[in-house]
Amino acid sequence: MKISIITINYNNANGLKKTLESVACQTYTDIQHVIVDGNSTDGSKDVLQDYGFASTIKISEPDTGIYNAMNKGIRNASGDYLLFLNSGDSLRSESSITSMVPVLKGGKDMYYGDLAMQSETSEKIRKYPDTLSFYYFFHAGSLPHPSLFFKNTLFKTVGLYKEKFKIVADWDYYVNALFNHNATYEHVAIIVSNFDTYGISSTSEHQKVVAEEREMSLRDNFTRFYSDYEELQVLKKEKHSRLIKAMLRISKNKYAFKIFTIFTKMLSRILKK
Repeated sequence: MKISIITINYNNANGLKKTLESVACQTYTDIQHVIVDGNSTDGSKDVLQDYGFASTIKISEPDTGIYNAMNKGIRNASGDYLLFLNSGDSLRSESSITSMVPVLKGGKDMYYGDLAMQSETSEKIRKYPDTLSFYYFFHAGSLPHPSLFFKNTLFKTVGLYKEKFKIVADWDYYVNALFNHNATYEHVAIIVSNFDTYGISSTSEHQKVVAEEREMSLRDNFTRFYSDYEELQVLKKEKHSRLIKAMLRISKNKYAFKIFTIFTKMLSRILKK
């Protein structure tokens, strides 16, 4: 089984070197590494030129943003499964890919492991749920891009990342793939990658863009559901809302959560008709 690792980079020479080293030392050998550099000016091109991994595609040219670069990587990837490992991120161990390959042979569309969130001074392990629902994506979080393996054919079914988004095109892709295209998935309790949290913005302006783009995604993917979402947002602001309290209780009870997930999937199918 061939694995394509896609790395995008722009003016992050030190981070790029760290990422390349973590791929080069993998014990699994059937790896294609697609590296897309946005015409960096900080020495990244020198790092890229010195990289001698056996199967590598190197692209260094201007792009229009993160997802434009990722889409270039997808178009050049020939592996059975694709993993996005951007500059600064690294695989957790030399056997990260080796550990995942037996699981990938199950043939599902998406497999996601857990993630180590690393800063200069600390590390936090982020674990992800076994079951995914609308509630999770719109009120809890997303999926770990550096620990998520996509079946290559999924991009032919769902399409590429929507480049109109600046921040949430990956989140938009997950929602669209799972609830419009019924993509199959599995959570694997393995810490696959280390995520470099340096440069992540927590400013109010950043969060505003995230919220705006998520709402745009919802309108794109589930037009007839959007009014229900707006109503739910109003209810959410009411701290003592019975509905929100009930939903929070559901999310903490694994049996109730499974029932809720089945309901949201049924709702998605109904809205598609």
